[in-house]
Amino acid sequence: MSQLAARLRALRERAGLTLAQVASQSGLSTSMLSKVENGRTQLTYDKIVQLARGLEVDISELFSSSQERMLPGRRVINRADRADCVSTANYDYYLLSSGLSKKQLIPIFAINKSFDIADFPEMISHSGEEFTYVISGQVRFYSEAYEPVTLGPGDSVHFDSSMRHAYVSAGDEPARVISVCSNASLLEEIPALKDSIS
Repeated sequence: MSQLAARLRALRERAGLTLAQVASQSGLSTSMLSKVENGRTQLTYDKIVQLARGLEVDISELFSSSQERMLPGRRVINRADRADCVSTANYDYYLLSSGLSKKQLIPIFAINKSFDIADFPEMISHSGEEFTYVISGQVRFYSEAYEPVTLGPGDSVHFDSSMRHAYVSAGDEPARVISVCSNASLLEEIPALKDSIS
């Protein structure tokens, strides 16, 4: 939370925006953004996506200040002990490749800490597509358009992430998954990003 708080403040000030302006551009409330900026609340993945849109930055800029420039042949190495972690009540998200800006895919290693769909007052949604591969444990995948399904190691799901969805651990221990979310929608909604890779 403290890292996100510092990055939000720095990015907002760099853009010359007030909290109210970021709230208006992101669809998040001013009070929620104030709590984030003061390190008093955490955001779910869909809210982080909204915040990145409101600030007109790549989602990785919310967690890392060292960004690689867009160069041919660019790369980033993900070390197991250095991934940026966003911890929420239901998930620990480890944002992979956070040092690489303006990427079209957002890879995430996640640990599903929730064992009950009742832990989700509402399921999340965000634009684009999402692919999730189960590494270990059992995952119960919920979505608003389909019946819940249980996935085990080696199973995967690929879906339209604008559909509300949630992952719940279905075994005796937290499930571990790799998710990849598309960032193509951000390119359409933020012309500066689209221009930078064309």
